[in-house]
Amino acid sequence: MSIEGSNSRQIDLVNAYDSQQRVAASLTSHWDSHRENPDGKPASKAPKRLAEKLRAIRLGLGLSQTQMLKRLEHEKTMHYGRISEYESGKREPTLMTILQYVRVAGVHLDIVDDELELPKKLPGDVKYRDIKRKSASGKKESASA
Repeated sequence: MSIEGSNSRQIDLVNAYDSQQRVAASLTSHWDSHRENPDGKPASKAPKRLAEKLRAIRLGLGLSQTQMLKRLEHEKTMHYGRISEYESGKREPTLMTILQYVRVAGVHLDIVDDELELPKKLPGDVKYRDIKRKSASGKKESASA
């Protein structure tokens, strides 16, 4: 390869690298703008008491963090430390994880509402009227009220 060809190749590599850096900076800026409002506060409007309620659910059910992970059916996909992160507010659970908490605790999805309290006794006694639920066997069952 000639010196000119070698220099041309180096310039192409530098330009490609610079382009990648600009794209990465742009994506980072875009991501940060969605995570933070102009006033510097997080954009997410997670319920302020969600972490407290998730911990109360686990303790109300008398479960360790590892046992809670198993009840949520995440023991193979998630480290038990994630439960601690949810309960301390360091991490927000996904909607699917919140739905699993709701099912395990026997409460309505309303637990995410900061104004509402959890039932004193867990699991709760949630009843759904006129809603059919698939059983584990795949057959539909009628939810009684």
